Amino acid sequence: MAERRISLRQILAVLSSRHSRFTELPHLTPAGDWKLNMLGVAAGERIEVVVVLKRVVSDPAALVVTVMIH
Repeated sequence: MAERRISLRQILAVLSSRHSRFTELPHLTPAGDWKLNMLGVAAGERIEVVVVLKRVVSDPAALVVTVMIH
């Protein structure tokens, strides 16, 4: 995120906007996690966010894998 000068606020804006769209639908990975890609606009830039929802019974988490500027 820091390399591409994208803030956490921009990522959250893409993930929470009803105008963002899936570029890759949620799917189950071989590790048992869910992965998805979303594209949206934040701070005037088109940003794609790749997210993995980790499947851990004791402590579920969402990880941002990468962020791309289009």
